[in-house]
Amino acid sequence: HLVVYKRTWRGGLVFSFLSPVLFLTAMGIGLGSLIKGQGTASLGGISYLSFVAPGLLAATVMQVATAESMFPIMGGIKWFKTFHAILATPIRVRDLVGGILLWTTFRLTLVAAAYTLPAAVVILEATKMRRRRAPPEPWTLDTVSSGTW
Repeated sequence: HLVVYKRTWRGGLVFSFLSPVLFLTAMGIGLGSLIKGQGTASLGGISYLSFVAPGLLAATVMQVATAESMFPIMGGIKWFKTFHAILATPIRVRDLVGGILLWTTFRLTLVAAAYTLPAAVVILEATKMRRRRAPPEPWTLDTVSSGTW
């Protein structure tokens, strides 16, 4: 799988990284800007972007896991016969399954890390922008200590 992935990683980048980041930006920032104060109260005080990001990460990892495990397995057994050729060597079925699971785990770790880093940056920047726009609440520790009340 790694040999093929070295050749096809650019297409996988769009599917597993760019698409969720664009969706996070559209849903988290675009739709989240329409959800004002009433949305954060119903979400336990967190922003809509922070609410959407973990679910989108889980959905992305599940989609990539499905794509990495269904078609390559079916193709390797039925159409390409690569598993027949691999099992004609001294490799056992247990080794083959272990290698596939190891590759899928490695790929999912890459996808989760590649999504989490930009998602954290987007969430932090959106939080900073929201704090800059929001006036200080009366009688909070920030306003009392700064003397702006």
